Amino acid sequence: MGKSTFFINMALTQALVYNIPVLFYSMEKATNQIIRQILSYMSGIEGNKISCGSLTSEEWQRLTEATSKLGNDIPLYIVSNPPYDITQFCKEAKETVAHTAAKIIYIDNLHLFSSFLGAQNRYEEIAACTRELKHLAKELNIPIVMASQINRNPEHRSPNSTEHYKPYMYDLRDSGTICEDSNVVILLDRPEIKYRSYEDPNGNNIRGLVEVIIAKNHMGPEDTIRLRFKPEIAKMDNWEDDDYLPLQTYH
Repeated sequence: MGKSTFFINMALTQALVYNIPVLFYSMEKATNQIIRQILSYMSGIEGNKISCGSLTSEEWQRLTEATSKLGNDIPLYIVSNPPYDITQFCKEAKETVAHTAAKIIYIDNLHLFSSFLGAQNRYEEIAACTRELKHLAKELNIPIVMASQINRNPEHRSPNSTEHYKPYMYDLRDSGTICEDSNVVILLDRPEIKYRSYEDPNGNNIRGLVEVIIAKNHMGPEDTIRLRFKPEIAKMDNWEDDDYLPLQTYH
């Protein structure tokens, strides 16, 4: 669905635009992969072109400028090999926050944590992890944003019924305590994957559409926000900022 890109976009905006110290934990991707996505986002150059170095002179210039900007004291701290044990993670996170003065923590993703706090099964293990992270957020007095996987349930619903096909909070894997412990729950839905088409059943252009569903919000309204996903440059823009050409109809 693009949750890692969504995370990186939020973290980078906070650090780059608002100068907020951000601590980003990646449980899946190596630091160089995340840096490549960030440089792609900042330069507007496709990630695969950056990886293989097949750039024009103008693209090299844009990449150089993005690299220079990224290295100029942007308060984004990336940790790509954190402890998987939740107790050890929380201990190290406290030390890192004290060192970096981070004001928000991102974790991608929750389901790679393990716990040795007496859990009898995976559900209880995830519950122990979410409780520990909630306690950590309260102790540090900063937000902790976690990415979570969902079950495959939405894939088996009828694609002709949009409301039934969309993800719900109960689709979150081991969802009980994730939903209970979270102040805000955001779900991502990409209709073009659902319909396997750049058009919905009504003929509307849905190419790149991401519906950001705020399913739970203790601090504001529940709502759905539309964004446009550009995976080739690891970027999500406002839906109105449509850089794609309109769909063409052939006869």
